[in-house]
Amino acid sequence: MTVTDDQAAALRAQLAGDYDEHRRLLADLNSRGVLGGYTALVTAAFIEAVDRRFGPGHRDDAAVTAFIAGVRSRFPGADDEIDQDTAERVVRKALGRGSIGDIDGPAIRRVEMLLLPVMVADEQYSGEELDRFLAAARKLLGS
Repeated sequence: MTVTDDQAAALRAQLAGDYDEHRRLLADLNSRGVLGGYTALVTAAFIEAVDRRFGPGHRDDAAVTAFIAGVRSRFPGADDEIDQDTAERVVRKALGRGSIGDIDGPAIRRVEMLLLPVMVADEQYSGEELDRFLAAARKLLGS
């Protein structure tokens, strides 16, 4: 799927913490009916972030469980927003393990949208590093 620069800019704004710009760009994408590429980019960026976070040596289930539990405990209300089992399964699937066939699409996207900014923030990317991260995500889509 081809991702436009506008779609990438919307995700970049969110991941850089510019939430007003993110909302503005997302509203524009929505008004033009082109959220599909943005959603695909979120999924690709999620897969890239999971791969980077749980690279060689950290791909075991215990690391995934600890990460999800940590996220749920770090943020007020996150334990209500993020189901531990669902989130673990979505992360493991991004690592090429397990199945999420019984989890509905909106629940999967919710996990991706909640965990992606956390993984990116934990990396403390510079602007250039964030651009390289997004380029790698776009490459996963062939875009």
